[in-house]
Amino acid sequence: MTELTFDYILLRANPDPLRSESLNAGVVVFDAANTCVLIDASRKRLPALHPDFGRVDLTLWADQIQTELRKLPDESQRVVLPMLCAPFHVDREPGKTIGADASGQAKALFERLVDTQVASIPVLKRPLIKQTKLARELRDWFKASKVFSSKIEDLSNHRVISHYPVAPISDLYADFALMNGMLHVMETLDLRGVDHLTAALRGNAAIKGITLDEVGQNDNAIAVVVASDYGIAKPAISLVSRYADDVYDLSAQGERQRFADFMAASLHRGKMVLPLS
Repeated sequence: MTELTFDYILLRANPDPLRSESLNAGVVVFDAANTCVLIDASRKRLPALHPDFGRVDLTLWADQIQTELRKLPDESQRVVLPMLCAPFHVDREPGKTIGADASGQAKALFERLVDTQVASIPVLKRPLIKQTKLARELRDWFKASKVFSSKIEDLSNHRVISHYPVAPISDLYADFALMNGMLHVMETLDLRGVDHLTAALRGNAAIKGITLDEVGQNDNAIAVVVASDYGIAKPAISLVSRYADDVYDLSAQGERQRFADFMAASLHRGKMVLPLS
């Protein structure tokens, strides 16, 4: 198969020069009567740059430009193209591409220079975390109150989500999070029935403290704790509480209601009562 050299031009969309935003919008591969024009008509990329692009049939536009160019001599096509494709802009100097035909090269260049790229970073998967009894009780309460969601995008829909990625690269995930003007990130510490602090319990408390410490400066770090014997639990609770902006001790009825009132206000709900064993 004979390979030929073609000139090509990259079309760029820059609808508002003052904003200095642009996207590669299409390609033109010149080949006299076989000149090929491809413009992104996916209605995803270009309308995000400017809504006017969503109101134009870009496929038809590309066909019209291609038809007009093929009527002209090869040398004239480069001169006329900027007028035909406005408001798209063209590179001043054409590039070179080698292939069997203009159509095939246009498709290859479109895939490489214009089409949506394939993600190279794997989808973030939250690690499976064994929840404490307190976290399970709160989760059940959120579900019963119809404010719980497992989808992180539901933060903007006044929902509580679990396993919020505070610092995924460090494998730090908070028990819960909700959004109300600011992001509220919650860690729970359940020390009911603990008769002594083991190394594992201290380590768990330390990790939760570190997680709260990673919460953004403009966000709210919350510690929700409960214990049977505070003389024993105090060191672990201190590890978590020192990094929290607010601490709720659910051992006391008044604190349980304060937490319920906070949740109700944040989620735009009526009176909420937190049942806790």
